[in-house]
Amino acid sequence: MAIVILGGLATSTILNLIILPTLALRYGRFERDMLPEPQAASSNG
Repeated sequence: MAIVILGGLATSTILNLIILPTLALRYGRFERDMLPEPQAASSNG
C-alpha cells in the first residue's frame, strides 16, 4: 500500500510541475492585454 501512495505522490508532483505547465504554454491562450503595462517613469522637475 505504501508503494501506491508514494507512486501517487510522485505522479501528481510530476504532473503539476512539468506536464501541466507545458500543456498550458503550448495550447493555452494568453492575452497580452491581461498583463498590466509598465508605467514610464516621468520626472516632474
